[in-house]
Amino acid sequence: MKAKAKGMFRKLGYKQESTTIERFIAYKKRHRVGFNYIEFDTINKTFEASYYDSKGNSHPLIITPKELVAIYEQIDELGGGFNEVNKLEKAK
Repeated sequence: MKAKAKGMFRKLGYKQESTTIERFIAYKKRHRVGFNYIEFDTINKTFEASYYDSKGNSHPLIITPKELVAIYEQIDELGGGFNEVNKLEKAK
């Protein structure tokens, strides 16, 4: 049986976050003094992977191969066609 994305993220130490807007699916994991955050936008078909430090500053997240497999599984479950969002490009 194929593993579901939520279970794959759970095995990697992530917890699914409650979001106030239903269009988003987000996973969070404590890492060092901050946390890793992976968020999927189900309407715009994008995802964003960030590390937030202890001051709340966002940085690009270096994704492990196992995280990448879980991301692709989540994308497949949501119907595919996603693109990664680069925060620097969003700011322009």
